[in-house]
Amino acid sequence: MDDFNHFGGTNLEAPEPAADQKSEAVPDHVTQDGQAPAEAAVLVASVPSQPGSAPEVPELVSELSSADAVAMDRAPGSDRATIDIDIELAGTDNTTAIGYLDGDYHAHYHRERLRSSKISMEGIGDKIRSLFVSPDGFEAVKETLFRGRACVALISVEEGGRAFAARALLAAVQGLTPRKIDPRSDPYVEPTQLAEHAASAWLLDLTDVEIGNWTLLFEHLAGLEDDLRKQRSILVAVLGVGDITEAQARERGVARLSSPDPYLVLQKHLAAAMSAGRVPSGVTPVADWVSFARQRRLIDGKPPAEAVRLCEAIRYAVNYWYGMTNVEQESLKEEFNHDRRASESAEGDVYIQLLALDRFQTWETELDLWNERNQDRPRLRAFQLAIAVLPSGDPIRIRNAATTFLESVDEGAVHVEGLSGPGTRLLARDSLAELKNGKVAFTRPGFDEAVVRYFWDDWPEHRGKLLAWLMGLASNDGVERDDQEILKERIGEFAIRHAQQRGEFDFLYEVVSTWAGKQATLIDAARLLERAATASGISRGVRDRTLQWVKQENRALKRAVAEVCASQTFAPLHPRLVITRLSYLMNDRSRGEADPVVEEALRRACQMLVTEAHQSNAVLAWLGSDVKAEKPELRQRAARLFLPIAQARSEGTTAPALIEQGETSGSVQAALVPVWGGVLRDLEDEEIQPAFNIWMEACTTIEVENFVIGVLRDAVATNVIEAGEANQTGARLSFRWKAVSTLPPERVAELDGRLLAALRDGEAAVVRQALLVGQQDGE
Repeated sequence: MDDFNHFGGTNLEAPEPAADQKSEAVPDHVTQDGQAPAEAAVLVASVPSQPGSAPEVPELVSELSSADAVAMDRAPGSDRATIDIDIELAGTDNTTAIGYLDGDYHAHYHRERLRSSKISMEGIGDKIRSLFVSPDGFEAVKETLFRGRACVALISVEEGGRAFAARALLAAVQGLTPRKIDPRSDPYVEPTQLAEHAASAWLLDLTDVEIGNWTLLFEHLAGLEDDLRKQRSILVAVLGVGDITEAQARERGVARLSSPDPYLVLQKHLAAAMSAGRVPSGVTPVADWVSFARQRRLIDGKPPAEAVRLCEAIRYAVNYWYGMTNVEQESLKEEFNHDRRASESAEGDVYIQLLALDRFQTWETELDLWNERNQDRPRLRAFQLAIAVLPSGDPIRIRNAATTFLESVDEGAVHVEGLSGPGTRLLARDSLAELKNGKVAFTRPGFDEAVVRYFWDDWPEHRGKLLAWLMGLASNDGVERDDQEILKERIGEFAIRHAQQRGEFDFLYEVVSTWAGKQATLIDAARLLERAATASGISRGVRDRTLQWVKQENRALKRAVAEVCASQTFAPLHPRLVITRLSYLMNDRSRGEADPVVEEALRRACQMLVTEAHQSNAVLAWLGSDVKAEKPELRQRAARLFLPIAQARSEGTTAPALIEQGETSGSVQAALVPVWGGVLRDLEDEEIQPAFNIWMEACTTIEVENFVIGVLRDAVATNVIEAGEANQTGARLSFRWKAVSTLPPERVAELDGRLLAALRDGEAAVVRQALLVGQQDGE
């Protein structure tokens, strides 16, 4: 199918509007091609008006004193008027703000440059044919895009198979280049941004983006329809299931795609594995395996990932069975027969099924039998738990750890005659473990994880003691340092897998909370929290919980969240999530409740947001607010937080990131002014000097020179009472900088002279303005 048919066979060129539909007034700020220049921002407001009457400009417009031009336009017969206002919006980064006035005013901000990347679709057709099982409602959305009835598709997909479903939709329309909008970009994408890549199939994944106003976003996406059609493009926006209500989904036409039948997913993956030779031919047919899984209800209601995991378990079992000798097969049969899991006359296929079942269920069936037989033998159960957790396998340490646990749970169980030598082997055998080469360990994969989960479920009244015991082992001096790290890694894996497989998060959150409560294990809590916040199937729930934690009064949990926000592997990839959480942590600072640990994490997080995620405006907005606070300690804290950020450089650059970004953005420059003003007024020279020197040394071009000197000049003018003091501070800093500068002497003298003149101008300007205001008040 060609592009023309997709868009309904209509003329793809933008039609010339009728004469009576053209605007009578064209704003001065609009260029001949109809686009606003990059240095300006445009606010578009819709105002109800009576048909046939001139629209009234709302009070909002009159308050925007910085507007350079105002133009009004209303289409004939429309009850809405449009007002275009050319303004500079502080705190935006070459952005467009769009507002709707229907009793309420809404505004949002968009970046000028869209961050996007191509999506590799190599082999996607073969994968769709061989592996993809379409969710309910998928074909209807595909048909809508394919026939060109819509260019914007809103879909809500259950977690699991989300990426595959989105790519299958993008592949529905031939001849378009699939592109993914970077999650770091603003979700309010503009037609001009999309126009950079015409004939594209855009993917906008909103499942990990926190949206404050879904109604506004839906209206904005609906407004892209005509522009996308002209650009011969489509856009697929993906939402999470819990993002909006059923009523919102119906109102906005969001297609709810449920997860596909997991047994169909299993069938497709098994068939593909057999055709690829990854499963020996001539074995149990695919249909029999699917029937086996259905009879045992192994993946009822489970996401597609569990069907894929079952397929891998089957593949492992088949290859393992046919890789054994006849003697080994008979030995395994005897083991299954001994546990009464198979009859003496069972065929080989039955044992392969049991192998697959054990592999998929991490040996839960056998563990069920063991727990049932050993209900009254807590020593054996504690010994088994210690085997699962301790990485060294040392029998003495295992016995000691098991005894410690029993002392906290059931003192009566401790007074059992100690076992050593042959007794250790007996304990190992009875605990479903083996003693080999002096080490005790489970030989079956996944058994240790199942053991920990069983103890958590079986002894709910002792969960606190179990966690305390686990945490104690992880920091016990008797455990080798390397073993401690392995132990903490295992505990984290247990917690995440427990949440993924059971949908229960208590174990995970308890581990994070316990580790966060101690400075020595705070970083471990943050690492586990970050892993969970990016783990399949649970990431959304974990991220929502971190937002709850930063709103609460628990200092330990706030520290853990702050460390995640400062992570080099998390902050650059999820800046919008980080910004939301940092805003709440900043609120603590405004109340005078600053925590030094959180403060240090804030500093590192802000540096990364500026240098790697290009979120200077958000960071400067916080600091700019704090440097104007009434409390001196809060002003100084914000100024001190700014100094290392002012020196931070993006990778591969020589100038500080704020200078690099500010040169191309008047909004960044404007946001820097109050922060530098606070620095010059509230901090000592010795604190300011390193950042000041770096900024002056960056003045190697006239553009940077104008930027730096302009910021410092305006910074002096931010406070009339202290303008003289700020001017003197700047002069002293420049004097010391001259003595250490690496620039040519004549260049240093030139910069120093220009800076001193600019600082004096800034002081004079603010004094002049104050006198003028006072004179007007007197009149």
